[in-house]
Amino acid sequence: MGVNVRLHPLQTDTATALASTEDPGRLTSALATLGRLPLEADCLDVAWQGHRGQALVRFAGAAAEHQATTTAGHMRDAGLEEVETVSDDAALWARQRDGQRSEAGAVLKVSGRTSDLGAAIGAARDADGALVGRAAQGLFWIAFDGAELTERVAHVRSALEPRACVLLDAPDEVRSAIDPWGPVDPGALALMRRVKERFDPAGILRPGAFVGGI
Repeated sequence: MGVNVRLHPLQTDTATALASTEDPGRLTSALATLGRLPLEADCLDVAWQGHRGQALVRFAGAAAEHQATTTAGHMRDAGLEEVETVSDDAALWARQRDGQRSEAGAVLKVSGRTSDLGAAIGAARDADGALVGRAAQGLFWIAFDGAELTERVAHVRSALEPRACVLLDAPDEVRSAIDPWGPVDPGALALMRRVKERFDPAGILRPGAFVGGI
């Protein structure tokens, strides 16, 4: 039996087109439009904090700067503001990654559809949280700092139900007050239990680590 390996050159040149708006609806619409274009982007991200949000589109390779400039034009056409391109963009994407975790606060990972962005932004704003996400994949992280973390997490889960909202980070008192996995359909949970029992009848593979104590 042989092994086939494909090697791809490491892309060292990157550029990001970014733009902002205070209108969640406009941001959602613009990202949906960008997601339908043949951009060949490495990343199509969103960020929202306070009363303003951003769209970020990253490119890599020899044509990165040109692709970012072209995408900036699409952002203007979509009605976004403060449009610019950034070639030294490492800090932008470090900020996006940092928004997915918290050492002192709480973070919910929301798994939904691309069309759920507006609802996710609304829930984050109402709970005074900050959002980052993969706009083209329907994955969003909502981070909270400060007081009343349990209540704010519960508010977001209620607002986004039935989307999956998994608690990634939180202080011990928050974890002891709520289920990190959130509510699960009883039928789906029963099916997962049967699958677990079929492939791990002795219960030795990380028992209790998954939803419902599986």
